[in-house]
Amino acid sequence: MVMARLHLICGNCGCNDMWEWECRQEETCDGEVMTDADVSLSCGNCSTIHSINGNAKIKKVEYRRCTQCKAPRKGHKCWKCGDATFKPHEGWDEPRLPPIDRIRELAKEVGYAIGEHGSKERDLDIIAVPWIDDAVGNYALFLHLANGLDAKILSTERKPLGRYAATIQIDGWYKAIDISVCPKLEGCK
Repeated sequence: MVMARLHLICGNCGCNDMWEWECRQEETCDGEVMTDADVSLSCGNCSTIHSINGNAKIKKVEYRRCTQCKAPRKGHKCWKCGDATFKPHEGWDEPRLPPIDRIRELAKEVGYAIGEHGSKERDLDIIAVPWIDDAVGNYALFLHLANGLDAKILSTERKPLGRYAATIQIDGWYKAIDISVCPKLEGCK
């Protein structure tokens, strides 16, 4: 049956139309998931929390990798470039995204605001915008981020419209940071 409705009735109060759901996962201090997700429904009428873990199986999604994009994909063909995908080695563990909150803290210390863009598949794409008049220069920002994240600057390049970009790699199993810095405008007040 396609698009069949699911009818839920709270076993405590009989309410059938005031549901909220929550999915919780226990994590280690470095962000790795320790257990399967705990999915629960909360009745908006009586606040009873109903766990559905005992009634539903958790389906693990098998990711493959694109031969061209090198990004994780769910199917046998890449949705982005059309190339075939392959199954990674049995012990393959996908690299984590760099800690965006820490990146924002470090950038703010030297006068920049950070915005995210992109798919976050192969790397973390961020844009740095000078936020105060005495923000440090481009390369000083790259150095400050690298030092604060225990990372290395792998490359830098000039981009259109006066932007400067860098690829920064954190020591450990993380995706790279691809940062593009907007230029400071002189004389604008």
